[in-house]
Amino acid sequence: MSVAKDLMDLHYYIDVCVPKVFSTALLSYANLDFLFLVVPPPLPPLPPPLPPPLPPPLPPPLPPVPPPLPPLPPPLPPPLPPPLPPPLPPVPPPLPPLPPPLPPPLPPPLPPPLPP
Repeated sequence: MSVAKDLMDLHYYIDVCVPKVFSTALLSYANLDFLFLVVPPPLPPLPPPLPPPLPPPLPPPLPPVPPPLPPLPPPLPPPLPPPLPPPLPPVPPPLPPLPPPLPPPLPPPLPPPLPP
């Protein structure tokens, strides 16, 4: 930043101050080009290369395989079907037919006539 500021100050001095003092420009940019060539300082040496990364750690060993399970017992026989329900009682014989209906009752006898 400091070098750039110095160059800007020099450029301002040459462009603004010098023409005001001298009516004829005694200095030209062609003569001052060497002033604008800034040689950067040498670069610092590169750091040594990083060592290769370590391989990832090995996973833990697997647990031992358990022994095989004993064979299964033979299957059970199928269950017996449920017992049959008891037989239904016999149907009773049909009822005898009803007697014929009675005739309607007779009206009550008329009262005896009243004497005059």
